[in-house]
Amino acid sequence: YAKGYDWRSDQARESVKCSLVVYVDGSPVMKVPASREDEISADADMHRIIDGNLYTDYATGSETVIKKNGQILFRYDAPELISDIIVQDGDVFTLGEDRSGQGFSLRKNGDVLVSREKGSLVSPLRMDGDSLCFGFCEPIRTVTGTVDRYYAVYGRNVTNLSLREDLKKVWDVTVINGKVVSLAALQAVAQPVIIDGEDIRALDVAEGLTMLSGSMFMLDG
Repeated sequence: YAKGYDWRSDQARESVKCSLVVYVDGSPVMKVPASREDEISADADMHRIIDGNLYTDYATGSETVIKKNGQILFRYDAPELISDIIVQDGDVFTLGEDRSGQGFSLRKNGDVLVSREKGSLVSPLRMDGDSLCFGFCEPIRTVTGTVDRYYAVYGRNVTNLSLREDLKKVWDVTVINGKVVSLAALQAVAQPVIIDGEDIRALDVAEGLTMLSGSMFMLDG
């Protein structure tokens, strides 16, 4: 920021000129302008380093703008909060939630692959081999009211996890070697469980405690 500007309170947010600087081992290697005019935000959750390149996302009132090293890659007509970006063979995949709080889309270079007008994400965008995977929840109206339905997306295939009638909630879902694995709550089990195909393992959670959130990651198989 310019000398003398109080960047902590940032009262001139996005209207003031500043620079986004990438350092490697303490030395600056890239500097790009950031402001509303430049369509690059200073917010830390709106820029990422992927394979040595700086990817930024920015939402205007009606669009989302994706840039690489300060240069525009693509833009599309939907103001989204980008959850994840994965770059594969030169293609940029984005998983974003609508800033209205309802709906999301998985896109390839800005083009929609999977989307819902209602619903929310329950897991990040991950890779299983060469295929993308993530999970989402969608509210469905029934004769008894609105219930949540949980789904896993693998490539372009969408699997309904709520075909299990005893499924209450899913905190996280991924795909490992083509098989869906979820962290969930079942009606007849007091503890959260990991559902790995036909195998169900209950987590060792002390009595009286309730899981508020959870996520999984792979470590040595």
